[in-house]
Formats: sequence, C-alpha cells, structure tokens
Amino acid sequence: MLKESEKYDIQGVEWEFFGKKYIWIKSTLTVILSDLHLGKTYHFRKNGFAVPKDLAAKNIRQLHEIIEKHHPRELLILGDLFHSDHNAEWEDFKALRYHYSNTDFVLVRGNHDTFPEEEYKKANMAVYDELDRGQVLFSHEPIDTEQFNVYGHIHPAVRLRGFALKSLRLPCFYISKNEIILPAFGAFTGTHVLKANSRSKVFAIAEGKIFQPKPRSEKKVNASQ
Repeated sequence: MLKESEKYDIQGVEWEFFGKKYIWIKSTLTVILSDLHLGKTYHFRKNGFAVPKDLAAKNIRQLHEIIEKHHPRELLILGDLFHSDHNAEWEDFKALRYHYSNTDFVLVRGNHDTFPEEEYKKANMAVYDELDRGQVLFSHEPIDTEQFNVYGHIHPAVRLRGFALKSLRLPCFYISKNEIILPAFGAFTGTHVLKANSRSKVFAIAEGKIFQPKPRSEKKVNASQ
C-alpha cells in the first residue's frame, strides 16, 4: 500500500520516512536528506547533453515544500550537496537558504563537496566531516563504528520482480540493525540495488510515495558515485 510516509523507531526515537526521499524527526524538528547533486544538471547541459532543465528547479522546489511543511529547526544534508563547479544552481540554493534563515543548514561533507570553506560560510552553513549525535553517527559514506550509522552515498534501490521475468528498480531507504542508508534526494542521480534480508527493512519509493515490498534483489554494493 502506497503511503506518504512510514514511521519507525530508531534508538528509541520515532523517525518518519517520506516518499519524497527525506526523514523527519519531530522530537528534534530535524529534516535529514542526502545526495542532492545540485549543479549536475547545469554541468551536463553546458557540455552538450540533452538533460531537462526542469530537473534543477525540481530539487529546489521540493526543498521549499519540505521546509514549508515541517518548519524544521535543522536541515541536515548527508553529503554531495553540490556536484559541479560553481554555477547558477548554487546561487539558487543560497537564495533558498537565506530565505529560511530560522532553519540551521548543516552539511556533512561528501566526496563531491569540494567548495572552499569560505563558500559554505557565505551560505551560512555548518560543515562537518562526520556529525556525532551520541547514539547516532551521521556521515556521507559508511563508517566502521559501534554507533548507529546514518549515511547516503550509495543511492540505494530495491529490485522488484514480477511475471515473465520483468523487474522494476526503485529507490529506497535501507534499514538494518546498525545503519540507515538514505536514497539520493536529487532528481538527476543513479541507483545501486541492495539486497534485503530478514534482518533488514526496506522502504521503497514510487512516485513520491513509500511502501514496504517483499524484497527480491541483488547484492549490496559499496560504490563511489
């Protein structure tokens, strides 16, 4: 059954997973998302690739909608906020950030986040390599830790198989005993299929809605985006 969101207990706290590819923690007024890859659309179009221009605007528009819906105290981005060299999409993001001055914008740096520190300061963003919140460690890539690790980077997906060997690949949240992997928030990103099992939970995403499938998928992959 397709839903707008699914609630799940993480370390004794209710987290809400949305089909719009983000997590909402009401108790701390925190929105968590990962892998926006802003600037990628502009970069590819500049180099002659026929990428729809609206993809860039879609990312910013969805961020507006999320902030207006929840009025978060904190927007936590788990890496790969910006994919390219400085371009117009970064200016659009800064305008959004300035508009929501009552929300703290926090970036856990990813492998594509290569701007000088001064650029993030201009955008009034706090930047970390990892963010330790006690029982939970937020990062861009997976970390070998005894803490509960929440990260992105992988762009997780699940493969659903139907009749006549047909299959469908959908982005997903992947939850196991010690980790959560967030789907890529950006509209112009790829995916890697992960293998779900009896010890994991998958929330698949389709058309902005979320549901729990019966998983039949491929081997989990650790790959650089």
